[in-house]
Amino acid sequence: HNRPPMNKVRFTPVQIEAIRDAMNPGLTMVVGPPGTGKTDVAVQIISNIYHMFPGQRTLLVTHSNHALNDLFEKIMERDVDERHLLRLGRGEELLETEKDFSKWGRVNHMLKRRIELLERVDRLAKSIGMAQDVSATCEIAGHFYLLHVVRKWEEFIETIKEGEHTSELVHTHFPFTAFFNDAPQPLFKKQTFEADFQIAEGCYRYIQQIFEELRDCHAFELLRTAHDRSNYLLTKQARVIAMTCTHAAITRANLIRLEFEYDNLVMEESAQIMEIETFIPMLLQKNDQQKCRLKRLVLIGDHNQLPPVVKNMAFQKYSHLDQSLFTRFVRLGVPHVELNAQGRARSSIAKLYNWRYKDLRDLPLVQTNPQFQLANAGFAYDHQIINVEDYQGRGEFEPTPHFTQNLGEAEFVVATFQYMRLIGIPAHKISIITTYRGQKHLIRDVINARCAHHPLFGQPAKITTTDKFQGQQNDYILLSLVRTKFVGHIRDVRRLIVSMSRARLGLYVFCRQRLFNDCLELNQTFSLLAQKPSKLVLVQGEEYPGTRKLDDPIPASKEMVVEDVLHLGSIVATLVQHRQKQMQVQYSQTTSATPQPSQESHFHAAMPVEEPKTNGNENGNENGMEVDSVTTITTTTTTTTTVTTTTTTSDESRGEQQKPQTPPVAPTAPPATPQQEEQRTLPTIAMDVDQPSTEPVQLTPDDTTDTPSPALMAPPAEIDTPSRKRGRPSDGSRKGKRSQTMAQTLADASEILGDEAATLGARRSRDVVLSQESTDGADSIDADEEEQSTPPTTSPRSKVSRRTHTISETLHDAQNILGSSPKLGSTRAQDRPDYASMKVTELKAELSHKNLPTTGRKAELVERLEKAWNSSS
Repeated sequence: HNRPPMNKVRFTPVQIEAIRDAMNPGLTMVVGPPGTGKTDVAVQIISNIYHMFPGQRTLLVTHSNHALNDLFEKIMERDVDERHLLRLGRGEELLETEKDFSKWGRVNHMLKRRIELLERVDRLAKSIGMAQDVSATCEIAGHFYLLHVVRKWEEFIETIKEGEHTSELVHTHFPFTAFFNDAPQPLFKKQTFEADFQIAEGCYRYIQQIFEELRDCHAFELLRTAHDRSNYLLTKQARVIAMTCTHAAITRANLIRLEFEYDNLVMEESAQIMEIETFIPMLLQKNDQQKCRLKRLVLIGDHNQLPPVVKNMAFQKYSHLDQSLFTRFVRLGVPHVELNAQGRARSSIAKLYNWRYKDLRDLPLVQTNPQFQLANAGFAYDHQIINVEDYQGRGEFEPTPHFTQNLGEAEFVVATFQYMRLIGIPAHKISIITTYRGQKHLIRDVINARCAHHPLFGQPAKITTTDKFQGQQNDYILLSLVRTKFVGHIRDVRRLIVSMSRARLGLYVFCRQRLFNDCLELNQTFSLLAQKPSKLVLVQGEEYPGTRKLDDPIPASKEMVVEDVLHLGSIVATLVQHRQKQMQVQYSQTTSATPQPSQESHFHAAMPVEEPKTNGNENGNENGMEVDSVTTITTTTTTTTTVTTTTTTSDESRGEQQKPQTPPVAPTAPPATPQQEEQRTLPTIAMDVDQPSTEPVQLTPDDTTDTPSPALMAPPAEIDTPSRKRGRPSDGSRKGKRSQTMAQTLADASEILGDEAATLGARRSRDVVLSQESTDGADSIDADEEEQSTPPTTSPRSKVSRRTHTISETLHDAQNILGSSPKLGSTRAQDRPDYASMKVTELKAELSHKNLPTTGRKAELVERLEKAWNSSS
């Protein structure tokens, strides 16, 4: 308590000027280009107002929840007491903190804090010899502070003034030494008088803070309802209140009714807020005609970035509703401070947009920070434009009006993301943005189909549009411009500035280059991008984070030019196969070193894999949209390994499934064609490709399999991996319960179906035997062919017969699975009164009293028994 938390941000002279201007009453405008620290300036302004004007309240307003949470989290790190912070609106749960800063969360915090402080007061009273109970309420504690604590401190000060200034004097006469027994000892260093007296003052400030907080908690003792307590917190106690402009418009009537008051208004993202939305936060309190309580108005934004969103074109163009109040003031020449030093991006990337600003330069850290000095691993350039031609005969298209997509760019972007993940770049450092909503959904579909459930890839940090990504940043940005016929709304320079200023270390733009090169409005940026090759240039043998400097030359033998998306897809497939081979070698070395049964579970726990989910479309996304399978990462490899694999059969071939006691055998692959053998050849190094292959890897439905490679196989069911939930029963108990349930249903179904079950069961067994004999002549059976094999054709049956046949199949399968455990069914009444057995018993009793024909009774029994079976299993 001797020193408050110090500010670690070093400001530039222009930033200091902006902060100093905001301390003065009136209007302050700060123009902040990308990466110039607008958020840090706003946080410092709020912190200064909080400490310099303790009796004033500050309202913080932004356009988006993301920007507001970013500001609020930085304010929490400063020397601002958390009991004076309040976050309104639904975005509060998105705060990256375990504390609750909503109204109800702050009320609960104050009640809990009151109990903690009263316990400290009780300990303080006992340390100075007070026998009375002074910690019953906040009011009694306040009297104790005035009558005893303050008096003892004043007596200590008088003793210090009258005696000799020695450290021994401070140590001997300090009245609260016993209270600080839990502090690091010794409490006083006993070196100099000044040092020990500063420690004594710091201890007394700590005691003062206890009673100051109790003074704020006093109102929560008097107010008995949560509603009154939350209103008091909002209108009286909180000194920094944060909300979005939308929430301000929604709650304005309620705030005025509660007589909400504030002295300062700070608005971030002012250039994105419409004029009417800017005025609403200024009118959240009753204004007296003679005097206005609002003293300071601070507007922070950038009029060179995206304007407010107005979807009605008539209002946007003819009423100019897309012009913010901030932009209007700048155009009218209102004095403002423009920040002039950016520390976000590399100098080469900053040149793509700093031409739009008057005097935007780089901070020294851009040159000295190690991450800016290193080149991007695996890439020859830190920023590049990649020309994307028509893919499968077309460029942009609209499946529905105003829903623009480009499959070629989506495939190229996803393949680049896969390559970046394979060389070790973390997924949270990669974001994919595009200029159209339709392209965003297409990229998400491809990511979900190819990468989301694969442990080598995962999902990027964000897949969103440029408009939604304003105010955010990431290390690596993959940008898709979509259009191939005409430029579109990227012609707006403000949208271009936002798109080019989101990346810190790497920016890769995928577009039809000749289309955008001819656009006059974009010439300043695309002329710089055109200085780099129009084809993606990779560097072989590098992995993240890399050691190559920006100025280091790249050997020609390591450079590799990517011709098109097919070529990049073959590179990704090669890298995946190489990574799988490395994992297989590591696993085989592990098993040979310590051959224990539990090692397989450790291996699978280290690499949990889920198969990519597809909804009825093998080469498509979840919406059924056509997606090319060039960069599909599930490749078929011919290998013999000791890794245990399991094959999941369909419902038609369930009778052929092996018993759990039999160890599963890895499926053998069908004979491969020469082209497939060439694709399956694993490289000796990571990327042993100098020229594009004449026949790039293009995986077709015949070449892919739903079963992953053994190195990436999910853990078998019998292995208890660490990923299983706590408290889940063991495999043995689950098998026993399942067998018991099957045995019960077996007995009940046999009793109901009678002779017809035996007949149909025998018929199904004969069909299964015939289907097995028909496959004996084949050398091997592919997993896909086995799963997709059609069941033996049977003659048409009635609805009742089909249901009976379904139960007979279940009966037959249950007999095969149970094996030597038929006795479980006979003991079900004593061991486990299962839902299925009770349900069947009830059905028998209920239907026995009904005068139904034999066929109708059996049909209803079978139908309801089938429902009981499904619910129990």
